[in-house]
This record gives sequence, C-alpha cells and structure tokens, in this order.
Amino acid sequence: MQIRLLRVLIEQIVQSPKYAEQFEKGDFKFLENQPFKFYGGTDAYIAAFGEKTKPIFFNIRQSPPFKLARMK
Repeated sequence: MQIRLLRVLIEQIVQSPKYAEQFEKGDFKFLENQPFKFYGGTDAYIAAFGEKTKPIFFNIRQSPPFKLARMK
C-alpha cells in the first residue's frame, strides 16, 4: 500500500502544477481530493507512514521529478 500511495502522490504532483505548488508549501489539503480520497486521503498517508511522513514528503520535494515538475 505504501508504494501505491507514493506512486499516486508523485504522479499527481508531477502532472498538476496546482498540487505541486501546494505540496511544496506544505499545504496537504489536496490529499482529500480524488484520486487521493479513493485511497483514504490524508489519513491513509499518516497511517501508512506514521512519523516518517514528514521526512518522506521532504525527500519527495527534493527529488528530481518534483523539481522538474516545478520548472514547467
């Protein structure tokens, strides 16, 4: 489930400049929208990653795919 959640998150922030901007700012309200809501929204990410959620999200913000998405 963790891999699926990460895949959905990365696909959506790479494809959606709006989601990428919110993610970069630390505004995760978009996780309550589809397709994230289908998997359980914010609660699913917290349940899957627990205390590691913030470090994981930080690493995603530093990743090459995210940086490329922000250049668009």
